[in-house]
Amino acid sequence: MIQALWTAGAGLISQQYNVDTIANNIANVDTTAFKRNTAHIEDMPYVYKLNPAIRQADNEGVLPHMGTGARVVSSPKYFAQGPMQQTERNLDLGIDGTAFFAVTDGQGNVFYTRDGNFKLTEAEGEDGQIHSYITTANGYWLLDTEGARIEIPAGAIEGDISIDPSGAVMVEGAHIADIALVEFTNPQALEARGDNLYAVTDNVGPNYLTDGDSKVRQGFLEASNVDIADEMARMIRAQRAYQLNARVLQTADEMIGLANSIRR
Repeated sequence: MIQALWTAGAGLISQQYNVDTIANNIANVDTTAFKRNTAHIEDMPYVYKLNPAIRQADNEGVLPHMGTGARVVSSPKYFAQGPMQQTERNLDLGIDGTAFFAVTDGQGNVFYTRDGNFKLTEAEGEDGQIHSYITTANGYWLLDTEGARIEIPAGAIEGDISIDPSGAVMVEGAHIADIALVEFTNPQALEARGDNLYAVTDNVGPNYLTDGDSKVRQGFLEASNVDIADEMARMIRAQRAYQLNARVLQTADEMIGLANSIRR
């Protein structure tokens, strides 16, 4: 009966994590380029319950293995591309393909994102003068293929900027820079850092600039890849599993209470 408490408790913990993961997906259904998570749950190790009433050698094959519950083993991102939504803003950029934009916080840290909602931001350059740069909505600088910030000439406005499918940035017909479109061997190993940013980990594998498989679409934003109907169905299943584990916990508690109330 004590084992039943531990088994049910492990199930409650894993299903609570599952519910929280699905709820986060639903909450971000309208977040640009959001990638949904999936909680992967597996059985914990089984144990063989010996029968003390018979010889140990005769226990083999007599009783089945006893489960000890379930646990969350991973919660990977599902990086399938979301649908493209047309905005007609010159600095709204979507990526057709598996590549990521490279951005920096200005302190030597490079992050990667699929969120192409960019803007022009004025900031002090290395020469001490004010320059215009392309940044994310949260102020991270967009990087070019050389790893440098993309600077826009003085006086240029958003409407003067055009970007072709290869990522070449043009201002009034003049080539300014080429946006870095970075591909990863194992994108599932990227570490989510919030604000639609991802950081490289040791398991990501080599990264490289796209060879043309990924294209930039100016005037479009990638929507979330969350399927609200699928998430609602998964939420119902997770809640039912949680309720079942709660019932097991309650029943085990009642059985222990009955055992404690037995008099000699």
